[in-house]
Formats: sequence, structure tokens, C-alpha cells
Amino acid sequence: MEPKSFDTEAREVLALLDPNGTRKKREPRPFMVELFGTSNSGKTSLLDSIYVFFKAAGFETAKSPEGAEAVPPPRVLPFFNFMTVDYAIANARRMSLDKNIHLGVFDRAICDAAVRMELFKRQGIITPEDQKILEAYYLNSWNRRLFDLHICLVTNVEMALVRKYGPDHAKKAKYSTTTNPQTMAEMLSVHQDLWERLWKDDPKMLWHDTSAETPEQTMESLKPLILLALRQRFVQGE
Repeated sequence: MEPKSFDTEAREVLALLDPNGTRKKREPRPFMVELFGTSNSGKTSLLDSIYVFFKAAGFETAKSPEGAEAVPPPRVLPFFNFMTVDYAIANARRMSLDKNIHLGVFDRAICDAAVRMELFKRQGIITPEDQKILEAYYLNSWNRRLFDLHICLVTNVEMALVRKYGPDHAKKAKYSTTTNPQTMAEMLSVHQDLWERLWKDDPKMLWHDTSAETPEQTMESLKPLILLALRQRFVQGE
């Protein structure tokens, strides 16, 4: 007997989610995924791949773009990041009540906010006391229960720079303020530290290193894990 294709499995999960093809007869909240992680690790490509795959499998799917694309300048720190995460959380709350959607995918949300606050603490932009308060707020139970899965994508600094600037990036006279070797190394360190402190034992969390992968390989690696999380929620309940 040949193994099921991912397409077949996705349609079987959709039948569990929505057995009569009527959104109001299934779980009251869509399945929601946050993608976050380091720069040039493939978040946007993965978001688009998830959207296309599940749309093709019959899911009503929605994307929430990164807040930085929606919130206008000036980008004064940390206020700009407060606004971008507020944008993501507001979208998640609205989407959670939308009975026309099966699946929502977010480009950065609450876990990314926790990462940013830890970075700002290390940079002296906010105090350690404020970092604790903000982290507790962004990761409070009401916000966490909006999401079913958080996927942290990371890549090593060299690969991130190659993806951003090309293989001869070392010859460039100047990097940007956010995509330079020092900042990228610091961001990777923050993600690793928060993973160890907060998330490594959380079944809703996935850590995935894309350094040696193409975007297509990343999607193929994560597709069965996303499907498993979908099946577990709608078979076992929330």
C-alpha cells in the first residue's frame, strides 16, 4: 500500500475540520500559525508556500503581513515595535472570530515581540523591569491561546548575508543597520537564548534551521509537522 500524499492528508484534515463544508459547524477559531525568526531565514517564502498549499487543498486561508509593512514611519524605537506587534495582535483577535477562515498565517506576532523586547533590553533601550512586564504581556495566556503553532526559522549569519547581498557580500563597503554581521549574530543569539529559556519544551513551538535549505525544501520539511498539529487540534480538541 502506497503512503498517502501530503495533498491527500491535507484534504483528510480539512474533512475533520469542516465535515459538512460549513465553517460555522466546526471549531470556533481558525488554526493560526506565527512565523518568526532571524532575517533572511525564509519566513516570507514559507508564509506564501503555506498559503498556496492549503488554499489548493481547499482551506479558506488568510495571511497577516508583517506589521512593519502596515505601520507607517517614523520608525522610532521602541514605539515602532509596540505598534507593529499591536497590529499583529489586533489582526489575530479579529481573525479568531472569523468563521469564514480555516487557517491564518502570521508574519511575526507575539513570539517575535518577546524577541524584540529581549534585544531592546540588551541594547539598553528598555529597562530589565520593562522587558519582564512587556514579555509577560505579549505572552499572556489570552494572546498565546490565539495561536496553535509558532515556527521559529533561523539561519546562520553567513547564509543570511549571502541571501541578502550575494556571495561576495564581504567586499561591500557598508551593510545596512539591521542586516550586518554584528546585528545578525546578536539576533541569532537572542532567538537561541529565548528558545532555551521559554520555548524548547512547548509543543506549540517549532525551531527550524534553514541554512542548508532552499525555500522549497523548508516547506517540504515543515509541511508534515503543520499537518500533524492541525490533526491533533481538531481530533483531540483545544
